Amino acid sequence: MILLLDKMKAVQYEAFKIMQILVNESSNYPLVVRILKKNQEHLIKFFTSFQNEREEIEFQRDKKTIITQLKACLLYTSDAADDLLCVDLGGRRIIKKKKK
Repeated sequence: MILLLDKMKAVQYEAFKIMQILVNESSNYPLVVRILKKNQEHLIKFFTSFQNEREEIEFQRDKKTIITQLKACLLYTSDAADDLLCVDLGGRRIIKKKKK
């Protein structure tokens, strides 16, 4: 998502909205899940400081939601979940997998 780093704030914002869709719908796409999980720490750090000067309540709420989802690893339930510590069961409930 190179457009998140574009010079123009409007382009960054539109790229953010696309990223929001990817994170929200990631459970439908195992490859997206793997990419998000692999880059989880970097994405959380990036979004924590992304456009902090923006004061719109909706934007700040959406940004906080993305960060929360990445931290909670609300990701995929099938074979991609085998690599994860927690699993989204299609709702808001998270079950942490036991470490062996």
